[in-house]
Amino acid sequence: MRTGLVVPNIKGWFQIAGVALLALFSAACNSQVRDVRGYEIKDSGYLGRPSGIQQDIYWLDNNRVIFIGAKPGDVVEPIAGVKQIRYGLFVWDLSAGTVKRHHEADIANGNLCVFRGYIRLSYTSDHRLSPVAQRWYVFEGPFGKEKLRLVGEQEREESRQYERVLNSYTCREYRRSELPALGYRVEPLLEGEFISREREPIGTEMVHWAYWPRNGSPVLLNMTPEAIGIERYSEYLDSYVLHEYPRGVVFSDTVIRRWWLMDRNGGIRDFTPPTGPWMRGSTFVMPTKRGLLLVSHAIRGGGNGAAGAYLQDRKGLFRIIDGLPESFDISPDGCRTALAISQWSRDKPVTPWVKAVNLCTKGG
Repeated sequence: MRTGLVVPNIKGWFQIAGVALLALFSAACNSQVRDVRGYEIKDSGYLGRPSGIQQDIYWLDNNRVIFIGAKPGDVVEPIAGVKQIRYGLFVWDLSAGTVKRHHEADIANGNLCVFRGYIRLSYTSDHRLSPVAQRWYVFEGPFGKEKLRLVGEQEREESRQYERVLNSYTCREYRRSELPALGYRVEPLLEGEFISREREPIGTEMVHWAYWPRNGSPVLLNMTPEAIGIERYSEYLDSYVLHEYPRGVVFSDTVIRRWWLMDRNGGIRDFTPPTGPWMRGSTFVMPTKRGLLLVSHAIRGGGNGAAGAYLQDRKGLFRIIDGLPESFDISPDGCRTALAISQWSRDKPVTPWVKAVNLCTKGG
């Protein structure tokens, strides 16, 4: 899913790449897809965003989910006769069975980041203004104590020049000029941890990234001749999820896409899922208490195809929920996944619903 350079702060890039890859529909039959029912699936009753380019869903703890979404039927009319869904920031308490708006503003466009109870929502409520004229706000702070501020022109210009950048792992902004001199390009991860390259590649040359743990020597991410980047962070295992980005993109039932788990001391172990029809679309993996969770976008032209969320057991992968996942996250205890998932149709608008699956219940 990659040609050439690796982007270590891969969360945003990988989600954007996933949107482009959705255009490649699966042509394979689903004879190899094992669907297993019996897992507890809860529906929030609220819509998620169908964009697929942002992570809109996060777990606050093992029972509460915070997400960008909308109440069905709640619309805004920025232009007479043109209705759009009114998105906002909500908290779903699965134990209480309630969904409450957490911030009053409408979200015409926005980005959400959550890390260990720290919330950062950047957004605009301007539906009709051009991107240059839109007013952007940041709603940020510990959950329940966030503060709202207007993003000034100087801050916006520093962001455009990539001097001010958001760390999508910690949800804090940083200045590139303040980063340690660890190589040609340096990106921050969690507290005191970084990833860097020694120098700029020449032509098609591969210069691998190095992981710098907080205490210890750098670890070169050169497990294959291809580029390897950090895809996400797992709070459940306190580890990073690494992914190989081959220079040639292949979609088939037999393609092997490699992943690894890396603990924060730099210890690496293989985390590659089995091949199958789920590989005919963009895929994501995360560790859970029940094993590997794989999210697949392997839709077919007229329906879900092999798309959905899968769990791996000793016999292979089995699908626990079918549909097109737009965004997902794993609870801190590794027992639940929350996701915005739609039933794909080429002929009807895609409407994702925010749901949660308890992975620690026994499948039927």
